[in-house]
Amino acid sequence: PVLAVCINGYLLGIELTGIPFTRRGKSFKERRRVLATRRSMVLGFAVPAYLLCLVPLAAMIVIPAAMAGGTVLSHRLLSGDRTTG
Repeated sequence: PVLAVCINGYLLGIELTGIPFTRRGKSFKERRRVLATRRSMVLGFAVPAYLLCLVPLAAMIVIPAAMAGGTVLSHRLLSGDRTTG
């Protein structure tokens, strides 16, 4: 179960950063490469969002907030901000 949560959380992180990366003209391959460089930061963001989505009705609040968080995460990853994480 722990491995499944980590994998699904990482996949959610890939999905939540999709729009910001696409708007900056980055390919899916490049997005995966950038996310892999800071895997712990991505997991620290996406796993709690994934777990909160398992709570009934919580996803209605979590997903919009997670989309905003995915945008912030994308900005930090693309700008090379190494001060956090």
